[in-house]
Amino acid sequence: MREEVFGPILPVVAVDTLDQALELANDTDRGLTAFVFSQSYPVINEVNRRIKSGALYVNRTHGSAVQAFHSGRRQSGVGGEDGMHGLLEYTQIRTTYMKF
Repeated sequence: MREEVFGPILPVVAVDTLDQALELANDTDRGLTAFVFSQSYPVINEVNRRIKSGALYVNRTHGSAVQAFHSGRRQSGVGGEDGMHGLLEYTQIRTTYMKF
C-alpha cells in the first residue's frame, strides 16, 4: 500500500473510519494522485483538506484539464508547469509603493 504503482492495479484495504483511511493514504513518501468516491460533501471536503496528493479526483477517474496545474507531492511528480500556477514559476512578483 505504500508503493507508487503505475498500471492497472487497484490496491484495496477495508477501514472503519475516514481518519483511518486518510492515515493509510498519507502514510507514504509519494503523493501524485488520489481518488475519493462519496456522495457526502462533508467527506469529500475533509478528504480534499487532508489528503497529501498533487491531484484529487472526486467520483471520477483520470482525465485532466490542460489548463489545470499538474504536480505531485513529496517524492512524486517532476513539478508542474501547467495553467496559471505553472506560469507563476517563471514570474517574479514585486510590490512598488509610490507617492504622487
